[in-house]
Amino acid sequence: MKTWWFGNLKTRKLENNKIIKLEKLTNINMCNSKN
Repeated sequence: MKTWWFGNLKTRKLENNKIIKLEKLTNINMCNSKN
């Protein structure tokens, strides 16, 4: 159970990083299109 929880935490962190990267990319694209 503990190992599963830690594994789940790791994958959740990876997913969050992906989402953050995507948000940053879209923000940069929006700023570029505004200028």
